[in-house]
Amino acid sequence: MNFFRYLMVALVATLFVACEPDTPIEPTPDDPTPENPLPEDPKPEEPTIEENFVEVGTRKTVLKSCFYTINNVGDTTQYIFLMSPIVGLSSLDEVLDSKQYIFLSIDDDTLYSAIGNNETVDVMDIDAGNEFYIFDMMLPKVSRVTDMASEHGVSAGTLRFKEDFATGDMLLWADYTTTGGERIIFEAQLVELKPDAPEVDDYLKFEWGGEKFFDMVPNSVFADSEEGVTTYTICYTKCKTYAYIDDTINIEFKVSRPIGESFEIDLGSSDEEYSFRLLFFDPMGNEYRYQITSDSPEGVEGAFTYDGKAMSCTIAVAGEELQMLETYCTVEAFRQKNECVEIVPDNFEDRYVPMFTPASVVLDNRDAETYYIYVSSKEGITTVEGMTDAEYVVAYPAEGWEDRLMKGNFVAGGSHPSMTVTLNGTEYAKSDCGGFNCQFKAYDADSRTIIVNSNLYYKDGGGVALYYDGKFTLVE
Repeated sequence: MNFFRYLMVALVATLFVACEPDTPIEPTPDDPTPENPLPEDPKPEEPTIEENFVEVGTRKTVLKSCFYTINNVGDTTQYIFLMSPIVGLSSLDEVLDSKQYIFLSIDDDTLYSAIGNNETVDVMDIDAGNEFYIFDMMLPKVSRVTDMASEHGVSAGTLRFKEDFATGDMLLWADYTTTGGERIIFEAQLVELKPDAPEVDDYLKFEWGGEKFFDMVPNSVFADSEEGVTTYTICYTKCKTYAYIDDTINIEFKVSRPIGESFEIDLGSSDEEYSFRLLFFDPMGNEYRYQITSDSPEGVEGAFTYDGKAMSCTIAVAGEELQMLETYCTVEAFRQKNECVEIVPDNFEDRYVPMFTPASVVLDNRDAETYYIYVSSKEGITTVEGMTDAEYVVAYPAEGWEDRLMKGNFVAGGSHPSMTVTLNGTEYAKSDCGGFNCQFKAYDADSRTIIVNSNLYYKDGGGVALYYDGKFTLVE
């Protein structure tokens, strides 16, 4: 009996122990519980940019205008990043005109692959459709460099991008090493530039090599007629006078029609005689010239028209790097070949206000020490006495005049302290203005023809530019 009682007590004790709760189980990644969740991993810090800057060696420059724009080129989308130390720039043209900027172009596949995979981009692995350069006026010790290939100035480099989806801003980190051993670092947060609707319908569009797209507004249209042939020259970048035609992107079209007469010419099949010339500079400064005439229209498609209010042109040249050109330009008044204009600074775009049209030139070489150039708006003036009211007069040293004027280096000051310009009765010496120059771009003593180019600069900006191409009278 006692044994039985002991057995029962032991059995009850065993059952009591077996019913006690188990020790809590530590949760595992495969078996978390609401009561025992996994601890949260700390969130990685998002990269930010505190200041927009570029650093070359030990020189650091704050970038004050930073934005990006999107170009669609055929099936490719390019993101263009622009950064400048100049404050207040708000357009692509303003940045390029400032001549102080960093330019980076990268295709959307490369950009979003880097963003989506949180990866850096090795600039030595990307193709020629992506490029980077610093305009060398901002950083004089750094020549223009590009990451298209090592022979273009870069030996190594990385890029990192991040997009702020809430604002649309792009964050950019870059670290380059030039082939000269210079390290270039820049960081910037860039806003998207969404161009406003143009105030005018004028435009110029290039599709170049299938990879580039340019959009500009024409600056002015020159018109000149000689022996029944009219030459129209459409300029797209700043052009003070006709003297600078070959320094700017322009289209030249010659047609056997009077100035201002409407026409429509098919460049590939017209029976009318014409010639078409294009001078074009790509963003890297390379020059391209195209010449098309009615005698050799093979491979050319397009048309050139003028309806009395606007000039337009479309052109495609088979096998050329410049595949398409489209132009539309309203014409209120044609600029003349011979003109004297006042240059009026207006923000980033100079305005050229007509002052008078040069019509007569007399060279007075009678004095042993000082020679004179008289330019008048009156036609047929052939004497010094007739030039008493000439609008523009240049006085310069007689010694070596022809050689210096032909070389275009006759500049007031220095070795020519007595050189002056008189404009509408007001005489300017070097101390009275920001400077001036004069040159003969062409001079033929036998035919008495001359091309005169002269520029007067005011102290407070702006000035006067004169161009004359025609007959002259020499008084000795």
